[in-house]
Amino acid sequence: PPGTPLEDALRRDYTVNALFYNLHTELVEDYTTGLEDMARRVLRTPLAPRETFMDDPLRLLRGIRFAGQLGYHLDPAVIDCAHDPSLVTMIRDKVSRERIGIEFGKMMGGNSPSLSAGMLLETNLLTNTILQEVYYKKGKGKAVTNDIEAIRSVIPTEWSVEQRTGLEDLLRLWVGDHLNYIIESLSIPKDLDRVTVSGLMMLAPLALNGLLDDVAEASPDGPPSTAEERVTALVMMGLKQPGDVAENINKLLLAVNLLLRAGPEFLAALQDPANGNLFAVGPHREVVFEMLMALNSKKMIESGPGVALGVYLLSQGVPYGEIDMLTKRLQKDINLLHSPVSIVPLRGEDVSTSLNIEKKKIATYLLAQRRFLLHNPDATKEDVIGYLSTLSL
Repeated sequence: PPGTPLEDALRRDYTVNALFYNLHTELVEDYTTGLEDMARRVLRTPLAPRETFMDDPLRLLRGIRFAGQLGYHLDPAVIDCAHDPSLVTMIRDKVSRERIGIEFGKMMGGNSPSLSAGMLLETNLLTNTILQEVYYKKGKGKAVTNDIEAIRSVIPTEWSVEQRTGLEDLLRLWVGDHLNYIIESLSIPKDLDRVTVSGLMMLAPLALNGLLDDVAEASPDGPPSTAEERVTALVMMGLKQPGDVAENINKLLLAVNLLLRAGPEFLAALQDPANGNLFAVGPHREVVFEMLMALNSKKMIESGPGVALGVYLLSQGVPYGEIDMLTKRLQKDINLLHSPVSIVPLRGEDVSTSLNIEKKKIATYLLAQRRFLLHNPDATKEDVIGYLSTLSL
C-alpha cells in the first residue's frame, strides 16, 4: 500500500527534493525542512545521513552534483558521514561504475566543476572513489568482460597522513582556482570539453609528481601498465567516460610533458620581456610545434593548445596574468597553430618521386618538411625539395 506523505518525504535523498505540491490547495507541502534548506541553499538529508546513504550510497555523489549545479553547500552532517569508511567502501564496491560515471560527467561538464571537485576532495571521495584505476577481467580472445579484476588507487595506500595531506592541498589548488582560471580564460564550453579539462586538472598534479608513471610489475592492485594505460583505466574504465575524453587527456598530458622536457631555457625565454615575438624564434617555435603535433587529432578539444600551454605554465608557478598574455600570443600565431595540418608543397608521392625516398621513410620526410616551413613559410616546392635533399633521415 502507498505510504503517507511523511513516509514518502523521509525516503527522499535530500530535503529540497522532498517537497510536494498539493493540486487541490495549490500549496507546497513541506514535511521536513525543505523550504528552510532551500532558502539557506543547503543540502540536508531527511533522515540521519548514514541511514539515507546506506539505502543508496550514490546519493552522496548526487548531492555533490546538485550542490555544484545549483550553488548549494553540503550540510556538515553530510560531510562528516562521507568520511565513514564503510560508506566509502559501499560506494566503491557496490555502486556500479556506470552510475558513478554518470554523476561525474554531470558534475564536471556542468556550471561549476571546480565547486563539485572541491566537495569531492573535502569528502575524500576524490581520492578514495574517483581517482581509481579499474581493470576488468579478460575472457576468450582477450575480450574485456564486465567483471572487475583489480582496482588500483592512484594515491598509494601506504602513504602517511602528511603525504596525503600535502597532495590534497596541491589538488585543492588545481581543481579549484586553477581549474576555474582555465575554464574562464579559455571559455571552455560545457559537457565533454569541460569533463576533459576537469579530468586533466585532476590528473596533471598527480602526473607531475610521478603518481601516474609506468607500472612495471603486476600486483594485486592491477597489471603492468604504461602511464597512458593507467589514465585510460581511470577515465574510461573507472569513470566510464567516452574513449575520446581519455584519449584527449592522454594527449594533453603528453603535450605538457613535451614543454617540460624543453627545460628551464624554454620557460626563461617565455618570460623574457625582450622576446616580444617569442613564438617566431627558431628553437622555441620547434618546441611549440612538437606540442601541437601531439595534439593533432580531429577529436581534440578546440582549446587544446591553450589548455596544454596553460597547464605547463601553471605547473611552473607562472601568474595568471602572464599566462593570459602568452596564450593569446600563441592564439594569434595562426601559421604556427595550423602548422600540423596546413597545406604543404610536397605530398607523399612527391617526396617519393622527387627524392627517390623509400616508402617507409616518407612520413619522416613529410614531418621534416613541416619543420622547415615553420621557419620558411614562403618556401616554394623547389625550396623544400632542395632542403630535403640535404637530409639523410
